[in-house]
Amino acid sequence: MKSIKSYISDLKGEHLELALNNYSESHAEGKQAVSHEAALIHAFDWKESPEGFDYWYGVWSDLVRLTYFSAPQHSQREFDRKAKAHVWESITPLPKDAEKRKEYAIFSGFIHYFPHAIAAVSHLSYKGSLQHHPDEPMHWDTDKSQDELDALMRHMIDGDWVHVAWRAMANLERKLTGKCQYDNGNI
Repeated sequence: MKSIKSYISDLKGEHLELALNNYSESHAEGKQAVSHEAALIHAFDWKESPEGFDYWYGVWSDLVRLTYFSAPQHSQREFDRKAKAHVWESITPLPKDAEKRKEYAIFSGFIHYFPHAIAAVSHLSYKGSLQHHPDEPMHWDTDKSQDELDALMRHMIDGDWVHVAWRAMANLERKLTGKCQYDNGNI
């Protein structure tokens, strides 16, 4: 397993220099990383860095969405100027075409239909992140517990419907992003 500092050393350009400048042995102590995004979380406290939380959240988001190493990187100056919205624009799952976008009725076709369920699943995400990563920004560590369908079935047997919904959404997200372990006969 690579060290946190080793993962951080793979970052590009300005991100590499800034991450190494911010790296804190005491913050990383006792923590392990199995990915670049986990290493970035464990390397230092983003809120205490000169660049700030939003800057590192943007870098982390690119790592999570697997766009970091395949796309040009934003410098601190570019990030400040273009703001956080630009980062999200490049990774959105929505089509760019204005007419096609109207087919994605996110509020009226999802949030409006299931407000209580969405609130319950969101709260479960918060509690899970707090349980597994109490000193880190809320995030889904996709390297952990990838057996979504087996876990979903266990929760169904227990009648724990909020966990069933979370696992169903997790499996769907993995399926839509090509990261589902149940694809291609991998069971």
